[in-house]
Amino acid sequence: MFYIESEFSIPRLPRPWDAAAEHERMSKWKNIAWMLNVVIVLGVCTMIFFFLHSYRTFKRQSDLYLEAHEVLVRDQLLPQIAHTTAHVLDERLLAVNESVGWSAHALIPILARWTDEAVKEPLGVPRFVHHKDLNLVLYESPKSTPPRRLDPRDLEIISSTFHIFTARQSMAVACYLIGPFGLVYYPYRDLSRVAQASWEPTNLQIYRMTGPEQNPKWAIRWHSPYVDRVYGGWMVTMTAPMYDAQKRFLGILGLDIPLEMFTELMKNPEILATKGLLMLYDADGNLMNAWPDKAFQAYWKKPYPGPKRTPPKDLESWKQYSWSRLFPEIPPLGGETRRPRVRQITRNGQTYWFSSVALQTTPWTLALVYPRSAFVPPSFDLGKYGAPLMFASLILAGLIILYLAGIVWSKHEIDHTIVRPLGDLSRSLETQDAVPPIPRAIAPIRRVAEALEAYQARLHEQYEQARRTGWRLKTLVETLQEAYACLDSEGRVLEINPAFEKLFHVTAEEVRGRPFVKLFLPASQSRLLPMLAHWRTQPDQWESGLTLYHGAVRYLRFSTTPLGGSEAGKEIALFISDWTGLHNFATRLETMQTYDAATGLLSRRVFLRQLNHHLNAARRTRSPLSLAILSLDYYPELHTRYGVDVVDHIFSYLHQHLPHPPSSIWARYGEAEIAVLVPYSTPDSVVEWSEEARRRVEQTTIPTHVSRPTPPHVTVTIGVAHYPDHGDVPEDLLRAVHTVILQARRQGGNRVMVFQPQVVASTSPTPIIHQPLELVQAIQENRLVPCFQPIFELASMTLLGYEVLARIRHTQGHLLPAKTFIHNLEQLPPDDQLEFDQNIWLHALATLAERDDRNCYVFINLAQAFLNNPRAFQEILDRLLELENTAERIVFEITERNIIRDPAAFKYIAEAAHRAGFQFAIDDFGSGYTSFQYLRLLPIDFIKIDGSYIQNIHLSLDQQRFVESFLGLMNHLGIQVIAEQIEQEEELETLKGMGVRYGQGFHLGRPRFLDESPGPPP
Repeated sequence: MFYIESEFSIPRLPRPWDAAAEHERMSKWKNIAWMLNVVIVLGVCTMIFFFLHSYRTFKRQSDLYLEAHEVLVRDQLLPQIAHTTAHVLDERLLAVNESVGWSAHALIPILARWTDEAVKEPLGVPRFVHHKDLNLVLYESPKSTPPRRLDPRDLEIISSTFHIFTARQSMAVACYLIGPFGLVYYPYRDLSRVAQASWEPTNLQIYRMTGPEQNPKWAIRWHSPYVDRVYGGWMVTMTAPMYDAQKRFLGILGLDIPLEMFTELMKNPEILATKGLLMLYDADGNLMNAWPDKAFQAYWKKPYPGPKRTPPKDLESWKQYSWSRLFPEIPPLGGETRRPRVRQITRNGQTYWFSSVALQTTPWTLALVYPRSAFVPPSFDLGKYGAPLMFASLILAGLIILYLAGIVWSKHEIDHTIVRPLGDLSRSLETQDAVPPIPRAIAPIRRVAEALEAYQARLHEQYEQARRTGWRLKTLVETLQEAYACLDSEGRVLEINPAFEKLFHVTAEEVRGRPFVKLFLPASQSRLLPMLAHWRTQPDQWESGLTLYHGAVRYLRFSTTPLGGSEAGKEIALFISDWTGLHNFATRLETMQTYDAATGLLSRRVFLRQLNHHLNAARRTRSPLSLAILSLDYYPELHTRYGVDVVDHIFSYLHQHLPHPPSSIWARYGEAEIAVLVPYSTPDSVVEWSEEARRRVEQTTIPTHVSRPTPPHVTVTIGVAHYPDHGDVPEDLLRAVHTVILQARRQGGNRVMVFQPQVVASTSPTPIIHQPLELVQAIQENRLVPCFQPIFELASMTLLGYEVLARIRHTQGHLLPAKTFIHNLEQLPPDDQLEFDQNIWLHALATLAERDDRNCYVFINLAQAFLNNPRAFQEILDRLLELENTAERIVFEITERNIIRDPAAFKYIAEAAHRAGFQFAIDDFGSGYTSFQYLRLLPIDFIKIDGSYIQNIHLSLDQQRFVESFLGLMNHLGIQVIAEQIEQEEELETLKGMGVRYGQGFHLGRPRFLDESPGPPP
């Protein structure tokens, strides 16, 4: 290009064209364009992939949803409905059993008197004695030995008893007694047509089936239905054997219930709600009843064979509905257990769920059938998720583009603000140069650089100080966390560490060269001077409360080590620990043990101590003493419906508003009991006060609880016992009170009852352990059963181990918990107690070995008998060491209430066991007397906090502070903490937030056999 020069223009020379630079600039833009194209392609591919993957995931979730729903119905919903239905029917049958047992108990004296007064020669001719005014008839058998004269009062008692029974159980149409004397029938009915010349009531099949030969356990029995000619229809009969105090068989008490009325017991709204069918089968697999009848006809396409008031024409028609015909593919009844099992069956082209469960009160079985269509969930529509998926895919693609752009920018900023400054700091540390300036670094790195500068300066200062002093133990002293002081042979301070300065609030310059005892007040100096002379030759530990120079009380623990020195004396290395917090914690723990935190009443431990004290005083002064226990009626229902905090609120309200006898002592004795001790009181005055208290409770309206609704009215049952009439030791008085409370509960509760030994002696036995001899028999018959309660790591809910709990299988089939026999177990000789515990331990370890649970801990309660006999404990340890991989996972629990009679011998064995791999734990910490003695005596690895400090911890700030203080101390000592009796989700979350690591309780898992499913922890 050429430019024309003129006076008005300045000539411009052309700039040379740099092809290389232009190409470089264009290459940058091309790279950016390629990167943008790649980002767009990645975004589109991601959007497509996300859409397809999401649609496939939703489809798979739909299939899994249907499968999970079916598993939920089969494994949880239907077994729960079957279990609930069986439980409801068992409860209803049990109510009838209790009414029959009460009636039999009332009639036993009459039949015993009839047997004792019987004549020797038979009458020879049967006859009926009609009592229409009493609504009953008496049939005297020619083969019996009837009473010579019938007392009219006996017949009135029989009539009254039957009348009360039929009023309570309106379904009963006939009650009768059968014995050697003949037959007593109620209500009145003309039975002459069934009394033939050879007819004998004792030949009836029901009488033979209930007699002592066929019924050695004296159990109440329910019999299969039959057609009654007198009533004219199907009938269900239940019988109860009757024995006198000498165990003589007197006869049976019978009850007839029409089968159509028995159907009322089977009705359950859950069956109607689930469109199910309930069928009842006897022990031989014969159909007894079904409900509802419409469902029966709909399922089996056959007419309902339900009970009619008129007798059927064909008695064999019911056999076509037997178990073997309706359910041929299902195992016989003998293979069924009390746990409901669910199967799938097909009938008439329809699919059904089938569940069966055995009843506890009778040998019968419930079979429940449900249509599978009743539990099919709604379909999962994927069409409505198309638009949201597309929108989410577009958003994801945009986010990916922004993410890649952010990566490029972040890499640049990270490189200049973090990577390069850290590299400069690293090089300065390697070369030991000064820290370079890093102005563009982020604030945390700048603070690190400042800290490094300060650290270098502090190291240089410490190095100079150590070089100047030359003290041979300076490095060791500076690194110690425990307070340390080095004393010369005269007891003067040579050197201290910073921990000592912090503990005593002094500096090294202030105390160097001063006598060590001058740090304390004169009262403490006199105690320290002889100890200093002793420590120079014999190192020891000494714990005591000392008053320091500034006036604060501290509890110190001294540990000494003699050092080299002159001939006159040795220097001392003195280590000092501050145990003030531990002492204050023990004091606070003792205070919390005195009172029940929820109600403000005295604790059970303090009350028992007061009871023993006042009994001793009553013996010395020969003065009376009374004990009353207020037991809350229907406590299980109140606890389940309203919760334990509402029950505590009720007890606190009653304690504040009920009248208090003079000089009375009130305490929380149990979960549902308040104990009242009234010294120097007459029995009549205590009974009068008890009746007034019961009346006030019945008429009192409980105010509403703050967090939960409260039952407006409650009732209590009060048992009363006196000294010396009913016992002279606490155990006898408490046993007498609980006996009359149990007797009052059988009569309906809401009453006051005084202990009467002659009445208690005549009561029928209950399925509990009454005598220590029964425990010995249970050991010999191998009826000891271990249960396992899980212990979890709370943060991850992983299993830590199991606590082994003892159970006894009663001869009547009941499984008895420890509270029913622990009192009698403590009365056994020590050898029997040791055998009891050894059987439980070995049985539990064998059960875990069969399941191959070799990684979990096994927590075993160490009984008082082992603490009293260290040699027996050593023998069982040797036996356990013979088992493979056993020692490392066994944790012996020592209850804090136990007392070690020979601490030195047991400590030696415990330390040897700990070296072999066994571990030790303190159980129920905070409920006993030993305080912190076991922490110093035994090698403790775990501590279980007593459940009274855990219950409702989310509602009590004091309990939370207590547990936090306890955790701090145990962490300092290196001991793991386990929280007991976690029963609510709120308690679990509170403990997690406080840092409690392990826990156990009903909310996490109940005691169970290992062949049962544990149920998912929260």
